[in-house]
Amino acid sequence: MACLCVYRFYDFWTTGFFSSDEYGYFFDATHGIIYAGRWFFGYINIGLFSIPGLGSVDGFAYVLPFYLFLWSGLTLLIFYKILKLLDLNEKAVALSLLSSFVLVSFVLLSVGFLTEPMGLTLAMGGIYCLLLFHKEKGDRWRLLLPVATALLFGFAGATREPYDAFLLAGFLLILVGVVKHMGEMEGSRLGKKTLAGLSILLFVLPAGVLVVANGGSTSQVPSLGQQLAVSIATNPGNAIGSTTTTITSVTTSVVTSTVTVASTIVSGGHTIVENVTTTNTVTNTLTNTSTSVAANNYPFYAQSLILNTLVIFVGGIALGWGPLAFIFGLAGLGILLSRAIRSRDGFNLLILLVALIAIGSYLVVSFIFAPDPTYFSFQNYSTIIRFSDTALPAFFLIVPFAMLAFSRSRKRMGLLLAIIVGFLIIAVPTYEVLAASNLPSVGSGSPFSLGYQTPGVSVRDYIASHPDGAPYNIAGLPYGWVFTPGVQDLKSVEVYSFDPNSVVPLMNYTVFTGLHWTTFYIFSDAPSSPNMDIPDYLLSILHPLNNQTYPYSPVATKETTSGYGYALYQVTISWN
Repeated sequence: MACLCVYRFYDFWTTGFFSSDEYGYFFDATHGIIYAGRWFFGYINIGLFSIPGLGSVDGFAYVLPFYLFLWSGLTLLIFYKILKLLDLNEKAVALSLLSSFVLVSFVLLSVGFLTEPMGLTLAMGGIYCLLLFHKEKGDRWRLLLPVATALLFGFAGATREPYDAFLLAGFLLILVGVVKHMGEMEGSRLGKKTLAGLSILLFVLPAGVLVVANGGSTSQVPSLGQQLAVSIATNPGNAIGSTTTTITSVTTSVVTSTVTVASTIVSGGHTIVENVTTTNTVTNTLTNTSTSVAANNYPFYAQSLILNTLVIFVGGIALGWGPLAFIFGLAGLGILLSRAIRSRDGFNLLILLVALIAIGSYLVVSFIFAPDPTYFSFQNYSTIIRFSDTALPAFFLIVPFAMLAFSRSRKRMGLLLAIIVGFLIIAVPTYEVLAASNLPSVGSGSPFSLGYQTPGVSVRDYIASHPDGAPYNIAGLPYGWVFTPGVQDLKSVEVYSFDPNSVVPLMNYTVFTGLHWTTFYIFSDAPSSPNMDIPDYLLSILHPLNNQTYPYSPVATKETTSGYGYALYQVTISWN
């Protein structure tokens, strides 16, 4: 894991690859902003990056591998401590730890500056304290551990919202432990009932405060529960898989009728019969309303809210954990369920309940995204891999029971190791593609390969390799420039953005004519486009326009560096 963290630092410095969320978290931390109510994650990083030197991109880059290893290493350490509580043999413990590295989302997200590594560590810490509460017999531990459990679950929810499921269900889990220990509390100095009541109270009080503090996510639970209940009851398949069209037509008809009636008139003692003709006009209006239901071209499962939820749920775990970890998890869940039923051991039942809560939290996430019939598609695979991370505590609790079965035979262990090695050889290139499915297409190749370079890195390396070419005045902000390490070490470099930016100064026509440059650089994100992405007053330098007159004329233009979809031009102009 340490090697992976160091590799991420080297990769970041070499390629400049930084996902949009990573930059958002870094920007918020250095500007004292709490992102989306994730206050624990936010305050920890604000405090860290307020240390002088760490608030810069270079300072962040140097501390990144240590930061990543802190959370991933703590997760593995807590996993090891949980394994020891399960009273497994040493081989089963070793195999369980080894299985962590076929857990795709854990390995992938552990080397990212994201909320997932911190949230997972805190949730695992809460689970460890909860399990330890069920094991320890001393009064002091029975009073301290409920508080620690509530705090860690609450902090986890203040980092990744689905972990609030542990906070909300924690009362039940603590109650199970209290009931289990009631017989062992006879010798307590506080008394059995007092100790039991205090154990519950010391969880409920901090948990209640943290539920309020994490209100952004916990307040959604009642409405989500109602929606889920209604969906199960009605299962509105047409809501996803079809489109309803209503057409209203109005038809107007005019009918004219002529009626002749014989009329008798008496005049002067004479009877006269005359025919009287009357013309009547009647207008009839008929309104027709037709409703048609057209089936959309979605897979059958996407035409049902419940089926789509299950597909996102099962597919997300299989994809996010990886197929091998998914199989291990299923086997471990089956063994744990069998042991909990046969032995009627409260500890096994507790482990099963905690695992189901973790899995259930991701089920709720799947339900939230199920109304989108296209959600389970390639373009969202990287998001699905990431969101399945909140179910990882379940894997860490159930996989030891599967590894226990492998540990009883050397042949089984050899087979397991061969399978793991074969899986890693196939999984690494495959998941590079899947994990980049919705990342912006900037630069060529996979952003996970060392041959990848953002435009910011390409421009940085060009300037660093031409130290005698200063000053470097660049009109146009290369993608990634604001989070490219090594930029702050460049001398006499000034970059201007065509759009308002909080980091670099704005470039417009007034600013450009005021600067009165004669030799400078123009950066373009679309060099192959006839209109390019730069203003006309600079475009006239690269491609002179006949219908525009500016107080300067191009003298020389040279492309200095370029890549997939971008180019940096050195230009010389003369002022009239």
